[in-house]
Amino acid sequence: DEEEQGGKMFKIKYSINLLPKIGAYYYKKQDPYTRQWERKIANNDVNILGCMCEGDEIDIFNCESVQDLIEFKWGAYGFNFHLFGLVYHMAYMVILFLYTNIVYISPPEAIKDGKPVAPYEPGYDYSQINNYSFILLAGILYPLLYELKQMAGGLSDYFLDLGNYIDIVYIFGSVAMAILHMTLEKGPYGPVSKIFMLVVVTLAIRRTFNYLRIFRMFSPIVTMIFQVLIDLNAFMLFFLILILLMSLMYMVIGFYNPL
Repeated sequence: DEEEQGGKMFKIKYSINLLPKIGAYYYKKQDPYTRQWERKIANNDVNILGCMCEGDEIDIFNCESVQDLIEFKWGAYGFNFHLFGLVYHMAYMVILFLYTNIVYISPPEAIKDGKPVAPYEPGYDYSQINNYSFILLAGILYPLLYELKQMAGGLSDYFLDLGNYIDIVYIFGSVAMAILHMTLEKGPYGPVSKIFMLVVVTLAIRRTFNYLRIFRMFSPIVTMIFQVLIDLNAFMLFFLILILLMSLMYMVIGFYNPL
């Protein structure tokens, strides 16, 4: 009858992924006395994805069930979490750009004895510049709290990852940079303040690339760039030596050398 009416039958196959039951998951249980439903967690000490990452069986990630589990966890939890981190990081980058423009490119002039006094000149009032450093602390607050929470989860596991050392230098370097800009006599114009800011800006490049990995179109490119830098570590060493020695030549010549 269906063929006479031009109808078609479609078979739909349903499958249930039971991998989440192996790791930690929430479930509801009704209390027999109060008849209230309670939310509990099972297998709290089991991290299924962590166990897969620690193993040597790379082919397990080609399994369709494992890929579905990873995609579900990423879409439900991971992406939005790291997207918030990316937005906060980009806001901090905007703060750094504005701070650099106000402090180093177009610094406000001070008036002394009826004459304008520019930075680097004697008698300049650095207090008006130091107040801008409070904004830098606001931009690093979320990453600082996040790293402290990661450390609280286990210092031994935290320091096994080399990337965490770089994050510590970046975050605590940013905090130290803001404090030095506020407390030093010459504020952000002192050599120590500039060195800290150069380190923070350099490490911000790596952190920005790391956040871009949450997007599918950027993840392979970022991974490739990091892998190329690792493979070219010997070349980078020779390149650094050339830069240092060439800069030494310019230091000997001296642009302001009267001779």
